[in-house]
Amino acid sequence: MTHSTTSEQPAFLERNLRTLWLVVASALLVVAGVIAHGLYREYRAIDAQERERLANQARIVDENLSLRLTTTDSALDSIRNELPWLLAQQNGELLANKRLQSLASAMIGIRAFVLTNADGDAIASNRQELIGRNFHDSERFLAVRRDDNPNVLHVSAPFATPIGVYAISLGKAVPDRDGKFGGVILAILGPEFFRTLLYSVRYTQDVAASVAHGDGKLVFSSEAAEDLASIDLSAQADSLFNQHLKSGAVTDVFAGVTTSAGDQRLTALRTIRPAAISIDKPLIMAISRAIPAIYAQWRQQALATACLFGLLGLVAALGMSFYQRRQHAYVRLLADRVAERNAAEQAFQASEAQFRTLFDMMSEGFCLLEIVCDAAGKPDDVRYLLANATYARHTGVKSRDLIGRTAREIYPAIERSWIERFAAVAFTGEPAHFRERFGPLDRWLRVSAYQTQPGRLAVVFADVTENHRMLERVRQQAMVFNNTEEGIVITDTKGDVVDANPAFARITEYSLDELRGRNMRILQSGRHDRGFYLNIWKALSEGGNWQGEIWNRRKSGDIYLEWISISAVRDDDGDIVNYVGSSIDISRMKHAQSELERLAHHDGLTDLPNRLLLVSRLDHAIAGARRHAGMGAVLFIDLDGFKRVNDTLGHKAGDELLIAVGTRIRRRLRDFDTLGRLGGDEFVIVLDEIADPHAAAKVADDVIRQLRQPFPLSDGALASVGASVGIAIFPQDGSRSAELIERADRALYEAKSGGRGGYRFVARSEAA
Repeated sequence: MTHSTTSEQPAFLERNLRTLWLVVASALLVVAGVIAHGLYREYRAIDAQERERLANQARIVDENLSLRLTTTDSALDSIRNELPWLLAQQNGELLANKRLQSLASAMIGIRAFVLTNADGDAIASNRQELIGRNFHDSERFLAVRRDDNPNVLHVSAPFATPIGVYAISLGKAVPDRDGKFGGVILAILGPEFFRTLLYSVRYTQDVAASVAHGDGKLVFSSEAAEDLASIDLSAQADSLFNQHLKSGAVTDVFAGVTTSAGDQRLTALRTIRPAAISIDKPLIMAISRAIPAIYAQWRQQALATACLFGLLGLVAALGMSFYQRRQHAYVRLLADRVAERNAAEQAFQASEAQFRTLFDMMSEGFCLLEIVCDAAGKPDDVRYLLANATYARHTGVKSRDLIGRTAREIYPAIERSWIERFAAVAFTGEPAHFRERFGPLDRWLRVSAYQTQPGRLAVVFADVTENHRMLERVRQQAMVFNNTEEGIVITDTKGDVVDANPAFARITEYSLDELRGRNMRILQSGRHDRGFYLNIWKALSEGGNWQGEIWNRRKSGDIYLEWISISAVRDDDGDIVNYVGSSIDISRMKHAQSELERLAHHDGLTDLPNRLLLVSRLDHAIAGARRHAGMGAVLFIDLDGFKRVNDTLGHKAGDELLIAVGTRIRRRLRDFDTLGRLGGDEFVIVLDEIADPHAAAKVADDVIRQLRQPFPLSDGALASVGASVGIAIFPQDGSRSAELIERADRALYEAKSGGRGGYRFVARSEAA
């Protein structure tokens, strides 16, 4: 019976080994497939995420750059309508240049404003060195002259300025009195017009951003370039620039070689053509990122995973080979001892099963080691004598592949410090407790080692890798939290502050200790009603996030505008446990936009409506009179004796007098009437909804009487002037604003010819 059993063992063993080899190989193939599929999905996710991020950054630049182009277009319209009047006045050139200087200093990136006549001669500019320069042969001038539509904003190709800085110009045609081409108004844009916007979207160091003219010439780039004008993105037919134009889409994202960098990059291109204005050529914005940088971390992970899989395969192959040799030896040994072991084995099975169950159920890994010394008697390795199932789960090496083998056989790359530390415990009897990274497994272990007998030790360990990584992530997140320029605040579900970063403290002017535990209501400015905040809470409860503009109050009492984004944080059950808000102070940006809007529509000296705003309000009044069958009036006022004040007291006194005149006239008018200054000492009043022409005459008479009163000046002097007024009634004297102003001007001339200090209506023959 015994002979029959032992003779069948080799065949049975070979079948089992072949099956086991097949199972191991199949398992490795399945693992390889799972790893490859996971890496591929992660690769696709990174690609999609980066494409969306680049497209979003390009959209943000488009919105901001379109706003700047629209504001510049409005400024050019204001200059075009206002400067001819200024230049026609005494000291008109000084007034015009002063006006251009105030506009240029208020607008970011505008290096110069230049007004030319029809021959290309610069007749006004905020830069003295440009006045008198001829632009007749400049493409900037010629492009506008070829298409002299005054509503089209012409965007020039980049050109080098005398100081070596590359710039572009925005130009519009200036029609003369007959509507023919009378000159060009240009705004010269320097690199700073684009620099802040493009650098703001560089969320990593390898991000590059640029703006190109519609014909392919590079306007600005965040990358260094000695000669921007020499770079033509349209030169190659298959360039990303040409592919984008051919697609006709507003935004495209391409992967390929860029002309400027020469390396593989993922590039988002967006056509910038503001809807509010008409431009002859669009701007093409590009933001790109080096493809190797995008996938650098993924490649490292893929390489590490491949190495780990290779190591796993090698360990599996070595383990199987060793196991096969051991099994053959075991069969040979079993043939000799099977009989004598049967009885002892049956007696031992019950106790061993109980011990093995308890041993393998331990939550921590356990192994019994023996120190192996070299020929000189120095510790050189450790041999595994025993290991539980938890050890196998933590290390991936089965117990049967460990027993009898040394650590260097299992882990060839094991650090010698581990062997020396275990040897110290085994020979000195001093226990050791430590936490360290185990290199061969790339895992962090918490280890306790105890001597069992001289030369042997028991080791208990737990895998704390995830805990270690969590602590590292917490440390990194804390660095971002404390160093970001955005204000970040964390609240509980009631809105009480749990924590905030230093940037939030700087914005609100509260210290972190003052913020913690207090409700976010301390920042309310009073500009929003209760319904505004209820809508925010509703959006957070239903959608989990809200973002928008909000007015808040600093500790000092200053009210500021910020862009805030709030997100709800949920626990594993889906319940909201916290809110996280991030904020950016945008009050300065809003103030700058409001100031630009004001400068475009108001006189730079008196702050009264300029010709552009005055004509707009007159058009509105004419339309109202026509709609309601009503009546209105235009009063054209010219000061008598103003030149004498300028000549005797100086231009500073003259400017002060003009401001005082505007203030005195304004007090006489109704809230809905309009007083504007056309330039020099000429003012225009638009009276809306008057009962009859006598009402207009009454206002004219009151204004003339009030202006006869002397004006005290800041230096103690008294300035005396008079006034003459020309009156046009609408709709009977005209139905267009330009026509009414011109006829009121001629009536003013009649009033001055009749002796000054009086008023005249438009002659009936002229009105007819």
